[in-house]
Amino acid sequence: MRLVLQPDGRMERFLWADSKQEWNLFQALDSDRCDRYALCGPFGSCNIENSLVCECLKGFEPRSPDQWRGGNWSQGCRRAIPLDCGPEEGFKKYSNLKLPDTKGSWYNQTMTLVDCEKMCKSNCSCTAYTNSDISVTGSGCLLWFGDLIDIRTFALNGDTLYIRMPPSELGNQNNNFILMFI
Repeated sequence: MRLVLQPDGRMERFLWADSKQEWNLFQALDSDRCDRYALCGPFGSCNIENSLVCECLKGFEPRSPDQWRGGNWSQGCRRAIPLDCGPEEGFKKYSNLKLPDTKGSWYNQTMTLVDCEKMCKSNCSCTAYTNSDISVTGSGCLLWFGDLIDIRTFALNGDTLYIRMPPSELGNQNNNFILMFI
């Protein structure tokens, strides 16, 4: 048996047929639209429960509103208010997420979440942080630098991510997303 992950995110399972000396497709595991890598682009989040599956995180807006309205979300979102690395910047808590791609990330297994926040805040290129061990107690530190790509929203049981935001976006910590009907 072999498993193949196709570029579109679809998983296929093949079985070897000795009599024919070839691999035969045994099962194709369907994926949903949000399983496509980077469907919503940077700082966009995919939610399969919504009719428009992509949305910008609160405090972000579509980079290309015309393309966004047309259902092409690949350019993603940008900050509505740019960061300036000022001392008032902080982190907004987003819950029930699939964490972004870790391509531009760094981790430390022994740091606490408080130490993780301090380290991220001290580096202006740090975009977000979370616990690297997402067990019940949570420990370790995972930092992201640059754009956050491939985020997905779940109704329950997702991970928590703290994203660097300008002071004006830190007032209400309860609303993670804003729908973009432009």
